[in-house]
Amino acid sequence: MDKDFEFFLKKDFRRYAGKWVAIKNKKIIASNLNIKKALSLAKRKTGSESFTFAKIPQKNQTLIL
Repeated sequence: MDKDFEFFLKKDFRRYAGKWVAIKNKKIIASNLNIKKALSLAKRKTGSESFTFAKIPQKNQTLIL
């Protein structure tokens, strides 16, 4: 399993509820309510498009993948 995906499964993301987050090397490198802004921040910080990207559900919200 990818180390960043494993980090995603184990981390408490309550403070990021409703936001898009980008993860690289087991660290949250960007987050924003707006998907385009979150992607832009992550690309600027890493210099690449290689990171794990996910939407964190709000309280009482379920995402089906």
